[in-house]
Amino acid sequence: MSRARNMTFMVRTCLVVLTVTIGVLVFGPFSGLEQKVGFTDKEAHALAFYALTVVALLALPKIRKWDVALACLALGGLVEVVQAMVGRDGNIADWLADALGVALVMAPLVMLSLRRSMQGQRPSRRRTDRVGSHADKAAGKV
Repeated sequence: MSRARNMTFMVRTCLVVLTVTIGVLVFGPFSGLEQKVGFTDKEAHALAFYALTVVALLALPKIRKWDVALACLALGGLVEVVQAMVGRDGNIADWLADALGVALVMAPLVMLSLRRSMQGQRPSRRRTDRVGSHADKAAGKV
């Protein structure tokens, strides 16, 4: 196995472990655990989804960063809906804290992209990023 494939495997393993850990913590009988560690509930949500987004971006390099961010946001929303259904405290404020964690990861990436465009560098595009007539031209369908 090449070094890059080995690293990808390790990071993807970390993503699975982190996702399962977050799932156990948010659905298990651990309400109030974050205060014992020194965090508020919202800080714990933001930290968990910050870590999840960072690891997901590293583990899924061929997926567009905004798709990864949206998946993390969707997961946060799903967690809150399920928590409300199983008798835990699911609320919009927790999801907004999740969104803050995701945004803290994405903000530097947006700034880097903006900086590159200000320098006159065009963003690199993969064929999968193209939409509409541009995709048709690239695929030779026009």
